[in-house]
Amino acid sequence: MHCFVIVLFCLFINRSFATPVREFEKTRNDVDRVRNIRENIVHDVSMFIQKKSTHVRGEMTTKCSACIFLVNYEKMRLEEDPSSMEELGEMVEKGCEYFRIETPRICKGAYSIFGPEATAVLTQVDLSAESICGICLPYFCPDIPDSRNSGNRSDWLVSLPPLLRKQTWKSKIMEIPTKTLKVLHLSDVHMDLQYEVGSNAVCNEPLCCRSQGGDKVPTIIDPIRGEAPMAKKINETNNAWKWGDYRTCDLPWWTVNDVLQKLSKTNQEKPFDYILWTGDVPAHDVWSQNRMNQLYMLHNITALLVQYFPNTPVFPAVGNHDSYPSNNFPPASVNTGAAYSAQWFYNALWRAWSVWLPSSTKETIELGGFYTALVKPGFRIVSLNTNFCYTENWWVWLDPVDPSGMLQWFVKVLTSAEMSGEKVQVIGHVPPGKQPDCIESWSFNYFRILERFQHVITAQFFGHTHNDEIELIYNEDGTPMSVAYIAPSLTSYIYMKPAYRVYDVDGYHANTTWSVTNHRTYTLGLYKAHQTNEPDWSLEYDACEAYNQSHLSADNWGDMIGQWEKFLTNEHATQVPQSLAAYVKHYVRHPTFTPLEGLGKQLHCHDIDCYKVIVCDIIMNKQSSACLVNNVKDKTKKFKKYSKVL
Repeated sequence: MHCFVIVLFCLFINRSFATPVREFEKTRNDVDRVRNIRENIVHDVSMFIQKKSTHVRGEMTTKCSACIFLVNYEKMRLEEDPSSMEELGEMVEKGCEYFRIETPRICKGAYSIFGPEATAVLTQVDLSAESICGICLPYFCPDIPDSRNSGNRSDWLVSLPPLLRKQTWKSKIMEIPTKTLKVLHLSDVHMDLQYEVGSNAVCNEPLCCRSQGGDKVPTIIDPIRGEAPMAKKINETNNAWKWGDYRTCDLPWWTVNDVLQKLSKTNQEKPFDYILWTGDVPAHDVWSQNRMNQLYMLHNITALLVQYFPNTPVFPAVGNHDSYPSNNFPPASVNTGAAYSAQWFYNALWRAWSVWLPSSTKETIELGGFYTALVKPGFRIVSLNTNFCYTENWWVWLDPVDPSGMLQWFVKVLTSAEMSGEKVQVIGHVPPGKQPDCIESWSFNYFRILERFQHVITAQFFGHTHNDEIELIYNEDGTPMSVAYIAPSLTSYIYMKPAYRVYDVDGYHANTTWSVTNHRTYTLGLYKAHQTNEPDWSLEYDACEAYNQSHLSADNWGDMIGQWEKFLTNEHATQVPQSLAAYVKHYVRHPTFTPLEGLGKQLHCHDIDCYKVIVCDIIMNKQSSACLVNNVKDKTKKFKKYSKVL
């Protein structure tokens, strides 16, 4: 939704090429600026497409070509007359309504929130039209190099210290009988305070299951003190279920309260050693949010976790939906002006998180929402604000080189940990290397850091995608180096079972590795909960059992994925490996899953391509023959045709 404010012309093209010119004339006549170009725009677009239909780096789509032409045209207009931005804004809003990109209230709300921010960025950004379209329309412009990377991953590099001579690490902790830690991972809660039982679950907006006019919030129900509404008798198939809905809906607050309450009871029987919370608390109603609502959601979820886990350490990471506007994380070096400074938000993060974190984290949290904290002697957590690599965080366009100096700070922390004999786990929201979400140059530097400190970093945990998946990072010689666990979302948005995860982490003994040895994922069947009015959070799968492994490690994952690659490159293979079928099932987490049906609803692909897109999304920094298209590494963009809603 965010990028349409900057390149809505591209979205116009999506619809207008199928719209008669005489109909398009109605919208153009709404704005004087557009009327002035009415005689030549269609001709110029056509000529531009003919000239640019092929690109030196690959074939470009019609939509991509039209986008580049229109962005270039607008950049020229803005250089000649900066005041034309106001007219452009009027056209954006009217065009959004005319082409029914969204409903009128969402068009108006989205532009009122994101339009001024887009204006502020566009008037300062030094990006070509090709780069803007490549960033905002990656599925239509997959072959355009991002000028923030300039086609060269080494445009900027963090400084790394030389590798120290390997030393024997002596544990700083006393050995105790329990050698395995139990760690709870919650991610992408997306709690909707306006969820209404019986409302329309199949609406014509990006978020459904809400009361009429749900963007108006005169009163906020308090999930801590409030009571869940009585279940309504629902016969209509489109009506929202009580405990949540698989369709385009986020999770009601009483379902979030229910899972935390039940986890609290589990915690009393077998306590969690610590909790990872990797961001995204608010619902997906980005067009109607404000600072007050975002602050309320931050402090509310904090209060719930404190209430249900009063004695358990919690280590949070900030999500792209947690700020206001959504994705608003300017680097410290960028002058945003008072309107878009994120300082108020970083200050709020410290106030909320300080209930769990030491005072030593205050400086970096208030600088950019990142920190490090000791969990146990010899073991620490590093929480990164990976929204600094997020392509929809427009402010990083202005200064993409190590925003807020976070990666260089990360190197400093790891160097200190190395010298002190500490092990480190890394948490964040947006997974590094995930394309097209994370800037390639940032990911490249992150992977360089991983390789240098692979003996220090024992695990990585992220969220954001809502899928249940992993990333496998490799050494330069192609051997597996590190695993990043991407947790399934607590929200059901969209067509997914709500889920949380519990890890087994090796710890509490002299030779501990502090690495993940197994994990179990628990899900909620929403329709059954609606029918019985009894939400049952049950075990979906045990990873070691599902993948027939004695324990989880980078090497074991590498061996398994190697088998999957052989299957994908064998033209005569007919039997899908059992472990791959299991991984795909868990990845999709669809309530009515079958290998093709469930994937079809998620990825709109068929047969082998469905497996290929998922496997190739695991392999981060290694050339895989299973992921080659015309001898060029396919980053799987072309297969992902589902709507980008994250």
